[in-house]
Amino acid sequence: MKKILAFLFACVLSLHAFATDYYLENLNTTDVYIRSSVPDSSFDTGDVITGGWGDMYIGMIKFNVSTLPTVPAGGKVSVWLYNRAPGGSAQPTQVQIGLLAFDFNSSTTWNNAGLSWYTSTVRTVNVSAYGYWTEFDITDYFNYWKQGVANYGFALVPVNTNNYFNFFSSSSISTPVAQKPIVRMTSPLVLQWPLATSYASRQVNQAFGADWTGGG
Repeated sequence: MKKILAFLFACVLSLHAFATDYYLENLNTTDVYIRSSVPDSSFDTGDVITGGWGDMYIGMIKFNVSTLPTVPAGGKVSVWLYNRAPGGSAQPTQVQIGLLAFDFNSSTTWNNAGLSWYTSTVRTVNVSAYGYWTEFDITDYFNYWKQGVANYGFALVPVNTNNYFNFFSSSSISTPVAQKPIVRMTSPLVLQWPLATSYASRQVNQAFGADWTGGG
């Protein structure tokens, strides 16, 4: 009997979650990296590189949020980046992500930018192996921007720089499509009854052995 009730309960109730993906390339995105060992050069290429080998590479990403919907209570906004294999003996590194406190563009260099971010927003993210995706939860950043905080994007700063590198695909790559970075907006789970109309209970009185004609 318990199994039957559990089955009926599962049939009656349904959980709904909604996720919508947006390609960064369609959100007026600027994504670059700066490099301490080449401090006067800008790097706006097909990868947002973080890491280093005796030096440091810092990635910076900014995209337009004005055309995106607000996040419902309990929802989430994440940036998903594909970590491309650089070859050689390099390994992925954890990164610190933080909300930037200064603006940047495709001409930004190490010497004319450095790093200025809101330390209270900084956290460490474990990065996937090469050939896989890494999720960066930026729900709080997104909400700040929607509330009017200046949108200067966020930085990705490597935790390790001894032949550790992440080669995240940027918004400027054209192929393969499966590696293009995205923003994913997820609405919370909603518990719903599938029947929109309530039905009153009814009692059927019927003589034993008589055909039921649908009355009652």
